[in-house]
Amino acid sequence: MANFILQFGKEKEIIILAVRGTNGTVNEWSSNFDVGADTSDYWDQANPSWTNKANHKGFDVTKNRLKAKVDAYVKQYVTAPASDQIYYVTGHSRGAALGNLLAKDLIDSYSSSKVFSYTFATPNNTTSSSAVSSKYKGLFSILNTDDIVPQMPLKDWGFTNYGQIREVSVREKYKFEKNKYSSGKAKGNALDVKGTFEWLTGYKYNDDGGTKRTLNAFSKVANGREALYRKNYDEEKEIDFRFGHNFCKSNEAYLLSLDDRLSRYVYNKKNGIFPYQMPAFLMQDLAYLASIKDYEEKYGKKYVTIPIENGMNLLKVGSNVAPKYESAKFSFIRTSGQLPLIGGMAHPHLPQTYYLIARNNFVALP
Repeated sequence: MANFILQFGKEKEIIILAVRGTNGTVNEWSSNFDVGADTSDYWDQANPSWTNKANHKGFDVTKNRLKAKVDAYVKQYVTAPASDQIYYVTGHSRGAALGNLLAKDLIDSYSSSKVFSYTFATPNNTTSSSAVSSKYKGLFSILNTDDIVPQMPLKDWGFTNYGQIREVSVREKYKFEKNKYSSGKAKGNALDVKGTFEWLTGYKYNDDGGTKRTLNAFSKVANGREALYRKNYDEEKEIDFRFGHNFCKSNEAYLLSLDDRLSRYVYNKKNGIFPYQMPAFLMQDLAYLASIKDYEEKYGKKYVTIPIENGMNLLKVGSNVAPKYESAKFSFIRTSGQLPLIGGMAHPHLPQTYYLIARNNFVALP
């Protein structure tokens, strides 16, 4: 969308770009978890659409498609010269990661234009050393520290965003203090304290408080993006297919039970009995869990589940993962809110939560 304003007596053309978040599909969730690494161990290293190897591969490929659309729009519809163009870019979650990368590219492409981005719950999207350059000082990533989404991929793996990061904990600053970790509709005084999550949404702020726990667990899975795809024979990466919720009688049967997105991250030791999993196997497994509804509609089958409560309900836990990854997986599932009564990532990640941060301007309530 483009509009015109007067700035210091001169007409400027404003181009506003709002990038949507994840649409819930298997493809987009797989893209979210497809970190990528510029190493021959990574199956898609030579993808021609991945033009900046320092960037998160799934986000970079999508951003490039988006940038081509923006360039075509500017060429056809924007009439002001580059020096009289002002870009505002925004987005939430996946849309924030793409928006931040897009704004960076707009600065690089239209150096005489002014570019500003304000993205919310922005996942880490680059390991580039230029991310902190003053060139990108007009790019702002807004972060709720209770929210795990914008803290992955890990800072411990060298990831960050372009420009500046502003953060605050909604649990510490904008949660009605008597709610603890309970869930459900807010009542009484909780609805009256202006500026709280409860006042804005009518619900108790519900998270499990385990973001740091989950991030610490993931830091033990791999020590960097290259390690996500590295083959080694650590016994804790070995998967015994004879036990667990996707039981198989043989190595061959186990491999056949996996689709291409999972099997590419499984490898064997010569004369070994059991296969091994790269850490990226865990990432794809979590992508399937996050897109479980689309997965089941797309493939016409249930993703791996185990019965709970005497078989009355199903807990969707995905594929068996190697012992090295179990702690990270369980912690992520717990943080996701899938386990009843514990809480999860939904409330910390909501667009409404980030509206609250902007409304309160990061300032603690009196």
